[in-house]
Amino acid sequence: NLYASTQGKEEIEIDSSIVDGGGIPYVGATNEDDYSAYLAVVPGRFLADIYLEYGSRLLEGNVRSFLSNRGKVNKAIRGTILQEPTMFFAYNNGIAATATEIETKQENGRHLITRIKDMQIINGGQTTASIANAVLQDKADLAEIYVPMKLSVVNHDKAKEMIPTISRSANSQNKVDEADFFSNHPYHIRLEEYSRRVLAPPVDGNQYQTAWFYERARGQYVQEQMKLTRGDRKKFQLKNPKTQLLRKVDVAKFMNSYEQRPHIVSRGAQFNMRNFAEMIGKQWDPSTQNTSFNEYYWKKLIALAILFKQTEKIVSGQDWYQEIKAYRANIVTYSIAIIMHQVEKDHPGKTLDFLKIWNSQSLSSELEAQIIKTTREVFDFITRDDRTTLNVTEWCKKEDCWKRAQNYNFTLLGSFVESLINTSDEFEEKVVAQKEQKVSNEINAEIELINLGADYWRRVQEFGRNDKLLSEMEDGLLTVAANFETTGRIPSDKQAKLIMQIRNRLFDEGLSRNL
Repeated sequence: NLYASTQGKEEIEIDSSIVDGGGIPYVGATNEDDYSAYLAVVPGRFLADIYLEYGSRLLEGNVRSFLSNRGKVNKAIRGTILQEPTMFFAYNNGIAATATEIETKQENGRHLITRIKDMQIINGGQTTASIANAVLQDKADLAEIYVPMKLSVVNHDKAKEMIPTISRSANSQNKVDEADFFSNHPYHIRLEEYSRRVLAPPVDGNQYQTAWFYERARGQYVQEQMKLTRGDRKKFQLKNPKTQLLRKVDVAKFMNSYEQRPHIVSRGAQFNMRNFAEMIGKQWDPSTQNTSFNEYYWKKLIALAILFKQTEKIVSGQDWYQEIKAYRANIVTYSIAIIMHQVEKDHPGKTLDFLKIWNSQSLSSELEAQIIKTTREVFDFITRDDRTTLNVTEWCKKEDCWKRAQNYNFTLLGSFVESLINTSDEFEEKVVAQKEQKVSNEINAEIELINLGADYWRRVQEFGRNDKLLSEMEDGLLTVAANFETTGRIPSDKQAKLIMQIRNRLFDEGLSRNL
């Protein structure tokens, strides 16, 4: 775990010269300075092989991972592979992929792609995974399977911009939810990294730690297990129990409840997701290091997940709920929001001990008693006869309902109040985590600077010089970046951070993000 936590992501470099015939045959469609496009025919065996080798890394640009064979579309793909392999090309829409670089050759009058660097399947992940799954599960012979491919060779920034557009342009595929299009935001990428690196403390006498598996792309949890043996699958599930599976819509629900927006949460998963995405979009500033989204933020998020899930269980077990069995979703989000609001109002300077929840992976008896009290009061509140909307579920969606709840005095138990901690204690935890995130960001800045290459930084410097936007110090830093490949002098962490800040400022001055 210690070793894995220090490792960065490797670029995927695929040798396609191993394909029968010496490469993948293609026809060039477009060839511009910063973008070129190719139409190709890819053997199914080749797709299966690279997917089985690289797995979800090949689909990081895709809004979803493999969604299993149970879905209607994936069942049809599997059926074609097994029963009508020669018709696969006709029936399937193919895949869309991006790369940062390719190598080609001409042989016997044919144009062939022999190498693909940093390949990402941005549309057609279900097709690719279904073909690989047919090999694993059904021992399918893919000799007659061929897949059409549209390959766009663009720089990294261009690829990021194209992903949502290409995904939305797909015709026949599993339904894409609003949350799926938010998958590639840096916020979710950072949460995914913490999910794989930060393990939860062992509980219930266990001698091993577990992970809260964050599913940035829908279906990742299933896909990660697809090619595992039965024994390895058990080990995976032991480390990543399904009860600790975390989805984007869950995060939006937990955070908006904590941020006291229960009326938004009550309006449904997709509406709540859009609201949360807008909020994160405003908070996430590319020109800063976003150090507030750090390891403490992740641990607090998991504490909120535990709080939300336990509140659901507590409500379900209450006698009064057994009589009605309705409105649980509304009761839970309102109860969490009300507890946070009431503490804020009656006990300023106090807050929940989120680290304690993280460390114990459970709620204290004082907090559980408070939840039992609050959830009953919330039920009585949302079902009062003086509500302005007859339907209780619709009433909970109204901002007027939440405003009325804020002015109502809900009970805080004395034992619960005594269990609260000072906000200054939480602030200290945040400061430490922000410093650690700052160091991590500086290292990442150096890696990104190197990956972009010296030619990129020469173009940035040229833009700044032509428009007279650089100070002498800034020009000097960009000179270091523009020449590191020839001089061998790599910018320091501090210099890399300043260089990235210069570039971000030049973006505001009109520098193209697609250099």
